[in-house]
Amino acid sequence: MQRERVSENVYWFQSDTYAQVSAGAIAGPQWAVVIDTLMPQETPEIRDFIEKSSIFPSATSSIPTTTLTTVGELLFPNATIIGHEICRQKMMDRAPAALEVASQDIPLYKKLKSSLQPSLSVRAPSI
Repeated sequence: MQRERVSENVYWFQSDTYAQVSAGAIAGPQWAVVIDTLMPQETPEIRDFIEKSSIFPSATSSIPTTTLTTVGELLFPNATIIGHEICRQKMMDRAPAALEVASQDIPLYKKLKSSLQPSLSVRAPSI
């Protein structure tokens, strides 16, 4: 995984496993927002960077956008997961079965519990 500081307290991560896949982290004084996650074997590196860095406390918020990222959110057990209401519903409906299937191929996922759903959900305004 490649990591780069983009600006003060803003970091970019790029997968070495999957082309064109990236994630980000934005740090505040006592929080961090993780935007997307990477491949299962790379996401723990992001988590470890956040937890070990002196500017990143262990509390994070995450914004799930894809199935891969959604399962990756489980690697941030103390995170408040922020997502759209439709994402929340799909995660509640599909995450347990998806985690079961993924854990057959990815040993890391066997350790995770599927209680994944956004803690905070938003709706798009009507136009």
